Amino acid sequence: MNQTLYRQFHVLRASIESQTPSPAVLLISSALPQDGASDVALGLARALAEVKYATAIVSARPARSASLETIGRRALRSKNGQNHVATANLERFTIGDDGAPLSATRVRQLVEDFRRRFDFAIIEAGEILPDALPFARHVNGVVLSVRVGRVPSAADQMAVDALDRAGAKILGVVAVDAPKSGGLPIPPLDMPAIAAVPGGMTEQLRAEARASN
Repeated sequence: MNQTLYRQFHVLRASIESQTPSPAVLLISSALPQDGASDVALGLARALAEVKYATAIVSARPARSASLETIGRRALRSKNGQNHVATANLERFTIGDDGAPLSATRVRQLVEDFRRRFDFAIIEAGEILPDALPFARHVNGVVLSVRVGRVPSAADQMAVDALDRAGAKILGVVAVDAPKSGGLPIPPLDMPAIAAVPGGMTEQLRAEARASN
């Protein structure tokens, strides 16, 4: 992995460890599409696996997931009703292939199951509203991915408000497409950044993940 990219995802991993001890299930989400949530989920999962945590990355929106594309759909196989593939310290799952929404009971069961089986499980389920909010109610913490430089949107505050009402624990913001020099940028969301992914690095992350399969 590129050293800058490697370092930033391990900064994020260290922040997660300090806030949420294992076993834990985390939700990586965003207020808007194209804010890089699936790339952040993949990078964090790889960083956790590299330090020997038993890690799962879970796509709850497989039709749109960049993290799913990195492993190749043909490599997936059925396991207990979920699509599944494993590499060193990292297992990848997809749920909801038929596009139907999961019931609240099923979401809770899935979160509990992943918490029981792994040190860390990283769920990527689309935008907070409406897709990811059901997961936010049950996970140990939420990380919001926000693309630096985009125009602030009312959806940003709506997402934060929805998480607050759900009682979710927001661990912080990852600034995607951040400048390659300087300190942590201020994303278009009134929350501090706990890590930054430099511009252009997410495509490299996907390419490296594809090459490693």
